[in-house]
Amino acid sequence: MSIPSKMSALVNDPDCLKVMLKDRTSGGNKVSIKFMSTYMSYKPEIEPEDFTICPVLLTQPDADRWTPKRLSDPFLDKLTRVKVTRTLLRNGSHYPIESTALIDLHEAVRRFVEDNLK
Repeated sequence: MSIPSKMSALVNDPDCLKVMLKDRTSGGNKVSIKFMSTYMSYKPEIEPEDFTICPVLLTQPDADRWTPKRLSDPFLDKLTRVKVTRTLLRNGSHYPIESTALIDLHEAVRRFVEDNLK
């Protein structure tokens, strides 16, 4: 995966990144050409404009160098038929391992579940 993607942006902590890039189940994983073909030609079963199944929670790490908020927002803006909740995870990288990001993640999920079980 390190060739077709930017694995160097998984986490912002250099020591953690070294571990992930060596892990064959994470950043050090290999994928087949078939996987890459499927990944590159994926079409959703439901377009975002037609999605009505459930509320959506985006927990967006604010220091995410893999998928910054400016890439998530255009997709989420298309989800107009369900409730969409967006939460920034302070100091979080794509894999939010930072303590502030984990606290924010925990709180966002707790609040989202509570709000949507009513």
